[in-house]
Amino acid sequence: MSQPGSITLDWLRGTKILLAAHYVPGPTAAYLLRVMGARVIKVEPPFGDLVRQYPPWLQNDEGQRQSAYFRALNAGFESISINFRHPEGIKILEGLIGQSEVLLDGNRPGYLEKMLGKALSEIHPGLIYAAISAHGFQGPQAALAGHDNNVLAQAGVLSYNNPARDEVPGVAGPQIADMMAGFSAALGILGGLFARQNPQSQAQVPPLDASLLHTAFFLNQLHLGGMNATHIPPTPDREWMNGAAPNYSMYRTRDGAAVFLGSLEPNLFQNFCRAVQRPDWMKTLQVDPASLKSQLQTLFAAHDLSYWETLLQGVDCCFSKVNNLQEALLDPQLAALGLTEKVTDPHFGDLSLTPFPLGLGVPSRPPKVPESAPTPGQHTRAILEEFFQLSPAAIQKLKETGAVS
Repeated sequence: MSQPGSITLDWLRGTKILLAAHYVPGPTAAYLLRVMGARVIKVEPPFGDLVRQYPPWLQNDEGQRQSAYFRALNAGFESISINFRHPEGIKILEGLIGQSEVLLDGNRPGYLEKMLGKALSEIHPGLIYAAISAHGFQGPQAALAGHDNNVLAQAGVLSYNNPARDEVPGVAGPQIADMMAGFSAALGILGGLFARQNPQSQAQVPPLDASLLHTAFFLNQLHLGGMNATHIPPTPDREWMNGAAPNYSMYRTRDGAAVFLGSLEPNLFQNFCRAVQRPDWMKTLQVDPASLKSQLQTLFAAHDLSYWETLLQGVDCCFSKVNNLQEALLDPQLAALGLTEKVTDPHFGDLSLTPFPLGLGVPSRPPKVPESAPTPGQHTRAILEEFFQLSPAAIQKLKETGAVS
């Protein structure tokens, strides 16, 4: 079961999303839409989504095993396994596209149309088509592969990421471009679905190019705005909200913990200064911020984390301990929002997941999330029966010829 007090959403009930995508971005978009009530049919090749092959593994006493990454990204989907290189397999793909409202495509630009031998608009003129590639529909790199940190590097985002070692910018921790591309695709799909129902909208819904590069470059919006004024590219520890401001920076405590002070507003920094009995630092912030940062480093390093948590508990100054992920699961504020409840998977028991990036109502409650992810081709037979009215004998023949598996 999902979280107690969760709300089942049916906003997109009856909307069929056809998902032809591996890895992170496409499944992220589909998962968001699935939680909002859409039906997601995942088209997989005979070898399955490549993420299925990545550890760590969820395992149970019956010998079942599933990639924990795949489970997190593909819960609630139906899976049909189709061989794109088989003529009958392509016919099935074409039929599914023709009966779906949305196609989420995670392949390189033009790949599906090449396999189908015709334009998607010929198959389904009203299809909402969202493509998530690395580099977008056109340009010199359109046909090339690329992953999350490739496009973050290319878009300039990693250049002002703090160095990990040897002054080389660190690899981004979460899959930022991947996840953001999924959000962008879901946003575009929702806009397209709304436009179809909006009598005042005259605009057509064109193919949606939700590339990783689109979303990665959008992450620069704040700093690109700053560069319009300075004409200098941002670098680590030099920008207003990138470590240069002493009242918006990371510090180390005596016992080695990391904490973040984010008292950008004068009243919040004043609250901090009162708590540490240094009212003079309000003026130092204005006249010598470099000196203040050094003094703050010395201050935080003089005491253990427990001292700072006790002293600043309840002080409105934007002070935060840097949690690791296990510690975040125990955070009382996350728990209050319903973000740390466990989901009971019917195959693998209690799992901690990120349910949804949105609360519902006041007080907010999380939406109900799907409870399991499919095995490869788990729903092939049922989908063929429903969409194509095929008999068991016809389905068996497709399996024997290798068109489906």
